[in-house]
Amino acid sequence: MPSSTARKAYRKWITARFLSRIPLLPGRFRQKMKKREMRYFDGRHYAYFTRTFNGQAPHTRSISSKKCIFIDVTNCCTDVRIHGFSRVVNKIVGELLKLDMANFSIEPVKYDRFCENWRYATTFKSRLLLVKENDDELIITFQKGDVFLGLDWNVGLFDGRNNQLKSLKKSGVTIAFVIYDIIPIYRSHLYVSGFAESFSRWAYGVAEIADTLICISNSVATEVDIWLGESKLVSRHGPKLKYFHLGSDIVNNNLYLDKKPRFTLKYKYNFLMVGTVEPRKGYRQALDAFHILWQQDLDLGLTIVGRKGWLVDDLVRDLQEEESKDGRLLWLRDGQDAELTFLYQRSSALLAASEAEGFGLPLMEAARHSLPIIARDIPVFREILGDGAFFFSAREPQQLASKIQQWLTLSAHGKLPAARLIVTKSWHDSAVELMSLLG
Repeated sequence: MPSSTARKAYRKWITARFLSRIPLLPGRFRQKMKKREMRYFDGRHYAYFTRTFNGQAPHTRSISSKKCIFIDVTNCCTDVRIHGFSRVVNKIVGELLKLDMANFSIEPVKYDRFCENWRYATTFKSRLLLVKENDDELIITFQKGDVFLGLDWNVGLFDGRNNQLKSLKKSGVTIAFVIYDIIPIYRSHLYVSGFAESFSRWAYGVAEIADTLICISNSVATEVDIWLGESKLVSRHGPKLKYFHLGSDIVNNNLYLDKKPRFTLKYKYNFLMVGTVEPRKGYRQALDAFHILWQQDLDLGLTIVGRKGWLVDDLVRDLQEEESKDGRLLWLRDGQDAELTFLYQRSSALLAASEAEGFGLPLMEAARHSLPIIARDIPVFREILGDGAFFFSAREPQQLASKIQQWLTLSAHGKLPAARLIVTKSWHDSAVELMSLLG
């Protein structure tokens, strides 16, 4: 008899799938059901799970006769929201699928926790390629010479069930993981209870099994190298450390500029901050600094693009209170790419006050639009921005306010660092570089 978890997931999936396809139901309800369907995506494999439980071999197939690069997109298959990780995964995989490679084929895959097997993520692949959805997600037959790339953050791989990756490695499959950052290991207080433990379990699992760790910046590679040494995880046969940089081209939907926006930038200087509202992003210091500047009657506005994160209830209350005043603070919790493009083109500067990052995607997107950047002086920002940004090391709101006043003076005299000096890459370039590191 299948487990109660499997039966429950299957019931919720089949119910949500039915309700999301009834056109007479309200659109918002059908959208909610569609999200629930994706959440219980694995439920469609209930029949496979039953056959496996009864001792019958599940149907498998190797889609390609070539050697394959299998890219883990498990989390993106079940979480339909677009945020940091999912944006990178969608962009990279989308570009990789366009590449014409003679020796390898690219296949997105997902881990089926019911059967404890890997499956082709054909629905995810179809969505990226804008073709008709295909529900045929068969179990994978791995071959010697294949490559497994952990592009998504799939913490469940090392939650007591990592035999799949061990068996792959024994069969001659090369294991590689992309490392975005290891901030939770050193700054666990910035995250909700239990997250740092889950992250550490994943990080240790990756370090033990991977042949190659590919970081998204040299700064992250340096931190990982130090951590591996401190953790005594480096051996003569330890993972190779490499790094590459992410792309920065987003959808440039100029049609949005022809429409009436749902917001206006009405101040002489309009500052932009992009990223989830969470403790390490520096939003508290920035808000307090702008309060100081607003008390001086400076003609400034602050726009925040990012959803609410964790451990920020007090900050959110202050943001909402400020938001309800005269419009000098604007918070877009669900900003779309077209709106973000509009803001990059119309704002006065991007303010990046984060205390710790693995890369800094909004900074590169801003640089691509030649938007001046005010950035905290941390190693990764120095690495990706070079001499193309105005840096600050302020610890207190008053110090940041003084730095912004200094920036205003430089701006008035045309002496700001030129954002055009910053080297940016397209997602295509980034994907090609990632492939070269798997060789």
